[in-house]
Amino acid sequence: DLEGKKVLTTVGTTAHVFLHTALVKNGVDPKSVTVTNAEMPSVAAAFASGKADAAVVWVPFDETVKKELPQAKLVDSAKSYYPEAAILGGWAANNRFHADEENKDVLKRFLVAWLEINDALVKDQQGAMTIVHDSAYADSQEEAATKRQFSFAKVQSNEDWAKQFEDGTVEEWIGQTEKVFVDIGGIDKFVEPSEFVDTELFLEAYDEWKKSR
Repeated sequence: DLEGKKVLTTVGTTAHVFLHTALVKNGVDPKSVTVTNAEMPSVAAAFASGKADAAVVWVPFDETVKKELPQAKLVDSAKSYYPEAAILGGWAANNRFHADEENKDVLKRFLVAWLEINDALVKDQQGAMTIVHDSAYADSQEEAATKRQFSFAKVQSNEDWAKQFEDGTVEEWIGQTEKVFVDIGGIDKFVEPSEFVDTELFLEAYDEWKKSR
């Protein structure tokens, strides 16, 4: 139903990737939809004031829409397109830093630290989010809001991540997102994820972390 309609979102973000994926999966040519860019707080407010036919937002801005426009209908969710629209959080080192062998130990220690934190998060999500809230969000929102926002993310064990780094799943997910950015004009051309994703470093860090358990 969005063909020929105006949709508000923040262009080039996870919301835009979801919108593009949903349109394609439902047989709608993305070029037939007018995607209007705005900062996410403005997206929710503008949609609530009737300036577009639809809006694609992320939490907690869905709550803004519910409050300002109670009659608005949720027609789809990113979870409907998992893992086709899976988007990974991650970190990047510049090529020069990564190429220097002396820095490999730094990167590996960083990954081991992340693995330790992720393990704690998986084992006690509520307790971990209380720590996160108290350290970063206590001045801006209630703890319940922080935990609600986190509930929309998918967490996985270190063992699952290791398997997915090893079997190519991580590269596949990154490639899916990259292709969307090529389609929407954010990236000029597709580059195979194997050319810029260092799976070996992660797996080495995983082995090191596992031995320390």
